[in-house]
Amino acid sequence: QAEDGIRDIGVTGVQTCALPICVASVTTTDRSLVRAGLGNDVQIDTGVLRIDGYARESVFQFASASSGGLFLGAAGADSSLALRGDSFATVGDRNRITANTVQITSARDNNFDARSENLAVGLLAGSGAAMTNALGGISQVEIGSQTTIDAETVVIRAKSAADKTAMSAKRDSLDSTSAGLASMTAIGLATAVGSSSNRFGSRVFIGDGTDITVQSDTATGGTLDITTYTNVDIIDKVRVDGYGGLAVNFALADQSADLVSGIDLNGASLRNFSGDVLLATRTDADLTAAANVGSGGAIAGANANAFSDLSSDNTIRLTNAELLGTDVKLRSGQDASRVSNLLMNTARADMKLVALQGFSVPIVKATIDEMNAVRLLGDTAVRAVRDIEMITEAGTGGDERARHRGMYLNLSGTPYGGDLDGNGTVISKIGRAHV
Repeated sequence: QAEDGIRDIGVTGVQTCALPICVASVTTTDRSLVRAGLGNDVQIDTGVLRIDGYARESVFQFASASSGGLFLGAAGADSSLALRGDSFATVGDRNRITANTVQITSARDNNFDARSENLAVGLLAGSGAAMTNALGGISQVEIGSQTTIDAETVVIRAKSAADKTAMSAKRDSLDSTSAGLASMTAIGLATAVGSSSNRFGSRVFIGDGTDITVQSDTATGGTLDITTYTNVDIIDKVRVDGYGGLAVNFALADQSADLVSGIDLNGASLRNFSGDVLLATRTDADLTAAANVGSGGAIAGANANAFSDLSSDNTIRLTNAELLGTDVKLRSGQDASRVSNLLMNTARADMKLVALQGFSVPIVKATIDEMNAVRLLGDTAVRAVRDIEMITEAGTGGDERARHRGMYLNLSGTPYGGDLDGNGTVISKIGRAHV
Protein backbone atom coordinates (compact mmCIF):
# COMPACT_ATOMS: atom_id res chain seq x y z
CA GLN A 1 0.00 0.00 0.00
CA ALA A 2 1.32 3.42 -0.97
CA GLU A 3 -0.33 6.58 0.31
CA ASP A 4 0.77 10.09 -0.46
CA GLY A 5 1.12 12.14 2.70
CA ILE A 6 -1.97 14.29 2.97
CA ARG A 7 -0.75 17.57 1.58
CA ASP A 8 -2.49 20.78 2.65
CA ILE A 9 -0.85 23.78 1.04
CA GLY A 10 -1.93 27.40 1.56
CA VAL A 11 -0.27 30.31 -0.26
CA THR A 12 -0.94 34.05 0.05
CA GLY A 13 0.23 36.58 -2.53
CA VAL A 14 2.52 39.45 -1.57
CA GLN A 15 1.54 43.01 -2.48
CA THR A 16 4.29 45.21 -3.92
CA CYS A 17 3.69 48.95 -4.36
CA ALA A 18 5.48 51.75 -6.16
CA LEU A 19 3.82 55.12 -5.64
CA PRO A 20 0.04 54.57 -6.13
CA ILE A 21 0.57 51.38 -8.16
CA CYS A 22 0.27 48.02 -6.40
CA VAL A 23 0.65 44.50 -7.74
CA ALA A 24 0.12 41.16 -5.98
CA SER A 25 1.51 37.99 -7.48
CA VAL A 26 1.27 34.38 -6.34
CA THR A 27 2.37 31.20 -8.11
CA THR A 28 2.02 27.61 -6.94
CA THR A 29 3.41 24.58 -8.77
CA ASP A 30 2.88 21.13 -7.28
CA ARG A 31 3.91 17.74 -8.68
CA SER A 32 3.33 14.39 -7.01
CA LEU A 33 3.48 10.69 -7.85
CA VAL A 34 2.20 7.68 -5.93
CA ARG A 35 2.95 4.12 -7.03
CA ALA A 36 2.11 0.84 -5.29
CA GLY A 37 2.53 -2.61 -6.77
CA LEU A 38 4.53 -5.65 -7.72
CA GLY A 39 7.57 -5.77 -9.95
CA ASN A 40 8.34 -8.51 -12.48
CA ASP A 41 8.63 -12.29 -11.98
CA VAL A 42 6.85 -12.35 -8.62
CA GLN A 43 5.09 -15.44 -7.26
CA ILE A 44 2.47 -15.02 -4.51
CA ASP A 45 0.18 -17.58 -2.85
CA THR A 46 -2.02 -15.93 -0.22
CA GLY A 47 -5.51 -15.53 1.15
CA VAL A 48 -5.91 -11.83 0.31
CA LEU A 49 -3.77 -9.62 -1.90
CA ARG A 50 -4.45 -5.90 -1.80
CA ILE A 51 -2.57 -3.31 -3.85
CA ASP A 52 -3.61 0.28 -3.06
CA GLY A 53 -2.18 3.49 -4.48
CA TYR A 54 -3.93 6.52 -2.96
CA ALA A 55 -3.26 10.24 -2.77
CA ARG A 56 -5.14 13.29 -1.53
CA GLU A 57 -4.00 16.86 -1.99
CA SER A 58 -5.45 20.17 -0.84
CA VAL A 59 -3.92 23.29 -2.39
CA PHE A 60 -5.39 26.79 -1.92
CA GLN A 61 -4.03 30.24 -2.67
CA PHE A 62 -5.04 33.89 -2.34
CA ALA A 63 -3.79 37.17 -3.83
CA SER A 64 -4.88 40.73 -3.01
CA ALA A 65 -3.82 44.21 -4.17
CA SER A 66 -5.20 47.67 -3.41
CA SER A 67 -4.12 51.18 -4.36
CA GLY A 68 -5.34 54.74 -3.93
CA GLY A 69 -4.06 58.16 -4.94
CA LEU A 70 -5.22 61.71 -5.52
CA PHE A 71 -4.55 61.50 -9.25
CA LEU A 72 -3.74 57.86 -10.00
CA GLY A 73 -4.72 54.53 -8.50
CA ALA A 74 -3.74 51.28 -10.16
CA ALA A 75 -3.91 47.75 -8.78
CA GLY A 76 -3.20 44.37 -10.32
CA ALA A 77 -3.20 40.76 -9.22
CA ASP A 78 -1.64 37.76 -10.93
CA SER A 79 -2.45 34.25 -9.72
CA SER A 80 -1.13 31.02 -11.22
CA LEU A 81 -1.84 27.52 -9.91
CA ALA A 82 -0.45 24.42 -11.67
CA LEU A 83 -0.97 20.92 -10.28
CA ARG A 84 -0.02 17.52 -11.66
CA GLY A 85 -0.62 14.31 -9.74
CA ASP A 86 -0.46 10.68 -10.82
CA SER A 87 -1.40 7.56 -8.89
CA PHE A 88 -0.63 4.00 -10.00
CA ALA A 89 -1.45 0.55 -8.72
CA THR A 90 0.60 -1.92 -10.74
CA VAL A 91 1.36 -5.57 -11.34
CA GLY A 92 4.41 -6.20 -13.49
CA ASP A 93 5.23 -8.82 -16.12
CA ARG A 94 5.35 -12.62 -15.74
CA ASN A 95 3.83 -12.70 -12.26
CA ARG A 96 1.99 -15.72 -10.78
CA ILE A 97 -0.68 -14.84 -8.21
CA THR A 98 -2.93 -17.35 -6.44
CA ALA A 99 -5.35 -16.02 -3.81
CA ASN A 100 -8.89 -16.12 -2.50
CA THR A 101 -9.31 -12.37 -3.05
CA VAL A 102 -7.34 -9.96 -5.20
CA GLN A 103 -8.13 -6.26 -4.93
CA ILE A 104 -6.18 -3.65 -6.92
CA THR A 105 -7.14 -0.01 -6.44
CA SER A 106 -5.76 3.32 -7.60
CA ALA A 107 -7.44 6.48 -6.29
CA ARG A 108 -6.67 10.17 -6.19
CA ASP A 109 -8.54 13.17 -4.71
CA ASN A 110 -7.54 16.69 -5.76
CA ASN A 111 -8.97 19.59 -3.75
CA PHE A 112 -7.82 22.99 -4.97
CA ASP A 113 -9.01 26.56 -5.35
CA ALA A 114 -7.74 30.13 -5.75
CA ARG A 115 -9.04 33.63 -4.99
CA SER A 116 -7.81 37.03 -6.07
CA GLU A 117 -9.12 40.52 -5.40
CA ASN A 118 -7.98 44.06 -6.03
CA LEU A 119 -9.16 47.66 -5.51
CA ALA A 120 -8.07 50.90 -7.20
CA VAL A 121 -9.26 54.44 -6.38
CA GLY A 122 -8.06 57.71 -7.90
CA LEU A 123 -8.80 60.49 -10.36
CA LEU A 124 -7.54 58.00 -12.94
CA ALA A 125 -8.20 54.45 -11.72
CA GLY A 126 -7.26 51.18 -13.32
CA SER A 127 -7.52 47.63 -12.11
CA GLY A 128 -6.59 44.35 -13.73
CA ALA A 129 -6.27 40.75 -12.68
CA ALA A 130 -5.38 37.46 -14.32
CA MET A 131 -5.83 33.98 -12.88
CA THR A 132 -4.90 30.61 -14.37
CA ASN A 133 -5.57 27.21 -12.83
CA ALA A 134 -4.32 24.01 -14.46
CA LEU A 135 -4.86 20.48 -13.16
CA GLY A 136 -3.54 17.32 -14.79
CA GLY A 137 -2.99 13.73 -13.83
CA ILE A 138 -4.22 10.17 -14.03
CA SER A 139 -5.25 7.45 -11.60
CA GLN A 140 -4.36 4.19 -13.29
CA VAL A 141 -4.24 0.45 -12.67
CA GLU A 142 -1.65 -1.29 -14.84
CA ILE A 143 -1.22 -5.05 -15.18
CA GLY A 144 1.67 -6.03 -17.43
CA SER A 145 2.09 -8.90 -19.87
CA GLN A 146 2.22 -12.69 -19.32
CA THR A 147 0.85 -12.43 -15.77
CA THR A 148 -1.52 -15.05 -14.31
CA ILE A 149 -4.06 -14.33 -11.55
CA ASP A 150 -6.20 -17.17 -10.12
CA ALA A 151 -8.73 -16.23 -7.43
CA GLU A 152 -12.31 -16.49 -6.23
CA THR A 153 -12.75 -12.70 -6.25
CA VAL A 154 -10.94 -10.14 -8.40
CA VAL A 155 -11.87 -6.46 -8.07
CA ILE A 156 -9.93 -3.80 -9.99
CA ARG A 157 -10.83 -0.13 -9.55
CA ALA A 158 -9.46 3.22 -10.66
CA LYS A 159 -10.91 6.48 -9.39
CA SER A 160 -9.96 10.13 -9.82
CA ALA A 161 -11.70 13.20 -8.39
CA ALA A 162 -11.16 16.97 -8.57
CA ASP A 163 -12.98 19.60 -6.53
CA LYS A 164 -12.63 23.38 -6.98
CA THR A 165 -15.45 24.68 -4.79
CA ALA A 166 -13.95 25.30 -1.34
CA MET A 167 -13.75 29.08 -1.80
CA SER A 168 -15.48 29.69 -5.13
CA ALA A 169 -18.83 28.22 -4.05
CA LYS A 170 -19.30 31.00 -1.48
CA ARG A 171 -17.24 33.91 -2.87
CA ASP A 172 -16.07 35.20 -6.21
CA SER A 173 -12.90 33.57 -7.51
CA LEU A 174 -11.73 36.86 -8.99
CA ASP A 175 -13.03 40.23 -7.77
CA SER A 176 -11.96 43.68 -8.94
CA THR A 177 -13.23 47.20 -8.20
CA SER A 178 -12.14 50.61 -9.48
CA ALA A 179 -13.54 54.12 -9.06
CA GLY A 180 -12.43 57.51 -10.39
CA LEU A 181 -13.15 60.25 -12.85
CA ALA A 182 -12.04 57.73 -15.47
CA SER A 183 -11.75 54.04 -14.65
CA MET A 184 -10.99 50.86 -16.54
CA THR A 185 -10.99 47.31 -15.28
CA ALA A 186 -10.16 44.08 -17.09
CA ILE A 187 -10.01 40.65 -15.46
CA GLY A 188 -9.72 37.14 -16.83
CA LEU A 189 -9.85 33.68 -15.29
CA ALA A 190 -8.99 30.41 -17.05
CA THR A 191 -9.25 26.94 -15.55
CA ALA A 192 -8.20 23.80 -17.42
CA VAL A 193 -8.64 20.26 -16.10
CA GLY A 194 -6.69 17.97 -18.40
CA SER A 195 -6.26 18.64 -22.10
CA SER A 196 -7.35 17.10 -25.38
CA SER A 197 -4.01 15.27 -25.68
CA ASN A 198 -3.58 14.39 -21.99
CA ARG A 199 -6.94 13.82 -20.35
CA PHE A 200 -7.54 13.91 -16.60
CA GLY A 201 -9.20 10.93 -14.97
CA SER A 202 -8.93 7.18 -14.43
CA ARG A 203 -7.87 4.17 -16.49
CA VAL A 204 -7.29 0.43 -16.29
CA PHE A 205 -4.81 -1.22 -18.64
CA ILE A 206 -4.14 -4.99 -18.87
CA GLY A 207 -1.37 -6.18 -21.17
CA ASP A 208 -0.76 -8.95 -23.68
CA GLY A 209 -0.88 -12.57 -22.56
CA THR A 210 -2.20 -11.81 -19.07
CA ASP A 211 -4.78 -14.33 -17.84
CA ILE A 212 -7.21 -13.54 -15.00
CA THR A 213 -9.30 -16.56 -13.98
CA VAL A 214 -12.01 -16.64 -11.31
CA GLN A 215 -13.57 -19.82 -9.97
CA SER A 216 -15.51 -20.29 -6.75
CA ASP A 217 -17.49 -23.11 -5.13
CA THR A 218 -19.53 -20.73 -2.93
CA ALA A 219 -23.27 -20.26 -3.39
CA THR A 220 -22.81 -16.66 -4.51
CA GLY A 221 -20.24 -17.57 -7.13
CA GLY A 222 -17.12 -15.69 -8.09
CA THR A 223 -16.61 -11.96 -8.78
CA LEU A 224 -14.63 -10.42 -11.62
CA ASP A 225 -15.25 -6.64 -11.72
CA ILE A 226 -13.21 -3.90 -13.40
CA THR A 227 -14.52 -0.34 -12.97
CA THR A 228 -13.32 3.24 -13.47
CA TYR A 229 -14.85 6.46 -12.16
CA THR A 230 -13.96 10.12 -12.71
CA ASN A 231 -15.68 12.93 -10.78
CA VAL A 232 -15.04 16.67 -11.29
CA ASP A 233 -16.74 19.68 -9.65
CA ILE A 234 -15.47 23.11 -10.76
CA ILE A 235 -16.80 26.61 -10.00
CA ASP A 236 -15.25 29.77 -11.49
CA LYS A 237 -16.81 33.17 -10.75
CA VAL A 238 -15.46 36.59 -11.71
CA ARG A 239 -16.88 39.99 -10.76
CA VAL A 240 -16.02 43.53 -11.91
CA ASP A 241 -17.40 46.80 -10.54
CA GLY A 242 -16.22 50.06 -12.09
CA TYR A 243 -17.59 53.58 -11.63
CA GLY A 244 -16.54 57.01 -12.92
CA GLY A 245 -17.26 59.73 -15.43
CA LEU A 246 -15.90 57.25 -17.97
CA ALA A 247 -16.10 53.60 -16.91
CA VAL A 248 -15.16 50.63 -19.07
CA ASN A 249 -15.15 47.08 -17.63
CA PHE A 250 -14.38 43.62 -19.01
CA ALA A 251 -14.72 40.17 -17.40
CA LEU A 252 -13.90 36.69 -18.67
CA ALA A 253 -14.50 33.26 -17.09
CA ASP A 254 -13.18 30.46 -19.30
CA GLN A 255 -13.05 26.84 -18.17
CA SER A 256 -12.47 23.49 -19.83
CA ALA A 257 -12.39 19.86 -18.66
CA ASP A 258 -11.09 17.02 -20.82
CA LEU A 259 -11.83 13.85 -18.89
CA VAL A 260 -11.32 10.12 -19.30
CA SER A 261 -12.73 7.04 -17.59
CA GLY A 262 -11.60 4.06 -19.62
CA ILE A 263 -10.65 0.39 -19.75
CA ASP A 264 -8.14 -1.01 -22.24
CA LEU A 265 -7.46 -4.74 -22.61
CA ASN A 266 -4.71 -5.57 -25.07
CA GLY A 267 -4.33 -9.31 -25.63
CA ALA A 268 -5.62 -10.20 -22.14
CA SER A 269 -8.02 -12.99 -21.10
CA LEU A 270 -10.69 -12.58 -18.40
CA ARG A 271 -12.60 -15.73 -17.40
CA ASN A 272 -15.14 -16.23 -14.64
CA PHE A 273 -16.25 -19.87 -14.54
CA SER A 274 -18.67 -19.26 -11.66
CA GLY A 275 -20.15 -15.80 -12.26
CA ASP A 276 -20.24 -12.65 -14.36
CA VAL A 277 -17.57 -10.51 -15.95
CA LEU A 278 -18.22 -6.78 -15.49
CA LEU A 279 -16.40 -3.88 -17.17
CA ALA A 280 -17.89 -0.44 -16.38
CA THR A 281 -16.75 3.16 -16.91
CA ARG A 282 -18.50 6.28 -15.63
CA THR A 283 -17.90 10.05 -15.38
CA ASP A 284 -19.66 12.68 -13.28
CA ALA A 285 -18.92 16.38 -13.80
CA ASP A 286 -20.50 19.68 -12.79
CA LEU A 287 -18.89 22.87 -14.17
CA THR A 288 -19.96 26.48 -13.64
CA ALA A 289 -18.41 29.54 -15.30
CA ALA A 290 -19.90 32.89 -14.27
CA ALA A 291 -19.03 36.51 -15.11
CA ASN A 292 -20.68 39.48 -13.39
CA VAL A 293 -20.07 43.10 -14.46
CA GLY A 294 -21.38 46.32 -12.95
CA SER A 295 -20.57 49.61 -14.67
CA GLY A 296 -21.74 53.18 -14.01
CA GLY A 297 -20.80 56.64 -15.30
CA ALA A 298 -21.63 59.38 -17.73
CA ILE A 299 -20.23 57.14 -20.44
CA ALA A 300 -19.88 53.45 -19.63
CA GLY A 301 -19.18 50.13 -21.29
CA ALA A 302 -19.47 46.55 -20.06
CA ASN A 303 -18.52 43.15 -21.46
CA ALA A 304 -19.08 39.81 -19.68
CA ASN A 305 -17.92 36.50 -21.19
CA ALA A 306 -18.53 33.03 -19.74
CA PHE A 307 -17.37 29.87 -21.50
CA SER A 308 -17.59 26.28 -20.22
CA ASP A 309 -16.39 23.31 -22.26
CA LEU A 310 -16.75 19.72 -21.00
CA SER A 311 -15.47 16.62 -22.82
CA SER A 312 -15.85 13.08 -21.45
CA ASP A 313 -14.43 9.84 -22.92
CA ASN A 314 -15.68 6.57 -21.36
CA THR A 315 -14.44 4.10 -23.98
CA ILE A 316 -14.01 0.39 -23.26
CA ARG A 317 -11.48 -0.98 -25.75
CA LEU A 318 -10.78 -4.70 -26.18
CA THR A 319 -8.02 -5.66 -28.63
CA ASN A 320 -7.27 -9.36 -29.24
CA ALA A 321 -8.90 -10.05 -25.89
CA GLU A 322 -10.96 -12.97 -24.55
CA LEU A 323 -13.87 -12.64 -22.11
CA LEU A 324 -15.90 -15.52 -20.67
CA GLY A 325 -18.58 -15.51 -17.98
CA THR A 326 -22.13 -16.44 -17.04
CA ASP A 327 -23.07 -12.93 -18.16
CA VAL A 328 -20.59 -10.52 -19.72
CA LYS A 329 -21.45 -6.88 -19.04
CA LEU A 330 -19.67 -4.10 -20.93
CA ARG A 331 -21.05 -0.74 -19.78
CA SER A 332 -19.60 2.48 -21.13
CA GLY A 333 -21.01 5.51 -19.34
CA GLN A 334 -22.59 3.45 -16.53
CA ASP A 335 -21.37 1.96 -13.27
CA ALA A 336 -21.98 -1.50 -11.83
CA SER A 337 -25.44 -0.41 -10.61
CA ARG A 338 -26.31 1.00 -14.06
CA VAL A 339 -26.17 4.61 -12.87
CA SER A 340 -25.42 6.74 -15.95
CA ASN A 341 -22.98 9.60 -16.42
CA LEU A 342 -24.09 12.79 -14.69
CA LEU A 343 -22.66 15.61 -16.79
CA MET A 344 -23.66 19.25 -16.43
CA ASN A 345 -22.15 22.63 -17.17
CA THR A 346 -23.39 26.20 -16.93
CA ALA A 347 -22.15 29.40 -18.55
CA ARG A 348 -23.61 32.49 -16.86
CA ALA A 349 -23.18 36.22 -17.56
CA ASP A 350 -24.84 39.01 -15.55
CA MET A 351 -24.46 42.71 -16.35
CA LYS A 352 -25.81 45.98 -15.01
CA LEU A 353 -24.94 49.29 -16.68
CA VAL A 354 -26.15 52.75 -15.63
CA ALA A 355 -24.99 55.68 -17.80
CA LEU A 356 -26.09 58.60 -19.93
CA GLN A 357 -24.57 56.73 -22.87
CA GLY A 358 -23.39 53.16 -22.73
CA PHE A 359 -23.10 49.77 -24.33
CA SER A 360 -23.06 46.26 -22.87
CA VAL A 361 -22.26 42.91 -24.51
CA PRO A 362 -22.83 39.55 -22.76
CA ILE A 363 -21.52 36.32 -24.33
CA VAL A 364 -22.13 32.81 -22.98
CA LYS A 365 -21.26 29.39 -24.37
CA ALA A 366 -21.61 25.95 -22.76
CA THR A 367 -20.63 22.73 -24.56
CA ILE A 368 -20.70 19.05 -23.57
CA ASP A 369 -19.03 16.39 -25.71
CA GLU A 370 -19.78 12.89 -24.40
CA MET A 371 -18.21 9.74 -25.81
CA ASN A 372 -19.56 6.37 -24.68
CA ALA A 373 -18.19 3.48 -26.73
CA VAL A 374 -17.44 -0.23 -26.60
CA ARG A 375 -14.89 -1.32 -29.17
CA LEU A 376 -14.09 -4.98 -29.90
CA LEU A 377 -11.01 -4.98 -32.12
CA GLY A 378 -8.73 -7.57 -33.71
CA ASP A 379 -9.37 -11.20 -32.73
CA THR A 380 -11.43 -10.37 -29.65
CA ALA A 381 -13.80 -13.10 -28.43
CA VAL A 382 -16.64 -12.47 -25.98
CA ARG A 383 -18.57 -15.53 -24.77
CA ALA A 384 -21.30 -15.95 -22.16
CA VAL A 385 -23.47 -18.77 -20.84
CA ARG A 386 -26.45 -16.43 -20.82
CA ASP A 387 -26.25 -12.78 -21.92
CA ILE A 388 -23.75 -10.34 -23.35
CA GLU A 389 -24.44 -6.65 -22.68
CA MET A 390 -22.81 -3.81 -24.59
CA ILE A 391 -24.29 -0.56 -23.29
CA THR A 392 -23.32 2.90 -24.54
CA GLU A 393 -26.31 5.03 -23.53
CA ALA A 394 -26.01 8.78 -23.05
CA GLY A 395 -26.08 10.28 -19.60
CA THR A 396 -29.32 11.58 -18.18
CA GLY A 397 -30.61 15.07 -18.93
CA GLY A 398 -30.41 15.33 -22.71
CA ASP A 399 -29.68 18.76 -24.20
CA GLU A 400 -30.56 20.52 -20.94
CA ARG A 401 -27.27 19.39 -19.41
CA ALA A 402 -25.44 22.32 -21.08
CA ARG A 403 -27.06 25.54 -19.88
CA HIS A 404 -26.88 29.24 -20.66
CA ARG A 405 -27.93 31.54 -17.85
CA GLY A 406 -27.81 35.23 -16.97
CA MET A 407 -29.49 38.63 -17.10
CA TYR A 408 -28.48 42.01 -18.47
CA LEU A 409 -29.82 45.50 -17.77
CA ASN A 410 -28.71 48.62 -19.64
CA LEU A 411 -30.06 51.90 -18.26
CA SER A 412 -28.65 54.41 -20.72
CA GLY A 413 -29.96 56.66 -23.48
CA THR A 414 -31.83 53.70 -24.92
CA PRO A 415 -32.66 51.34 -22.04
CA TYR A 416 -32.92 47.62 -22.65
CA GLY A 417 -32.55 44.33 -20.84
CA GLY A 418 -33.31 40.64 -20.96
CA ASP A 419 -32.13 37.20 -19.98
CA LEU A 420 -29.76 34.69 -21.54
CA ASP A 421 -31.50 31.53 -20.36
CA GLY A 422 -31.35 28.64 -22.79
CA ASN A 423 -29.53 25.46 -23.68
CA GLY A 424 -25.97 25.13 -24.84
CA THR A 425 -24.56 22.47 -27.16
CA VAL A 426 -24.55 18.77 -26.27
CA ILE A 427 -22.75 16.29 -28.52
CA SER A 428 -23.45 12.70 -27.47
CA LYS A 429 -21.36 10.19 -29.38
CA ILE A 430 -23.32 7.18 -28.20
CA GLY A 431 -24.52 3.93 -29.60
CA ARG A 432 -20.92 3.15 -30.58
CA ALA A 433 -20.70 -0.59 -30.01
CA HIS A 434 -18.02 -1.28 -32.58
CA VAL A 435 -17.19 -4.85 -33.54
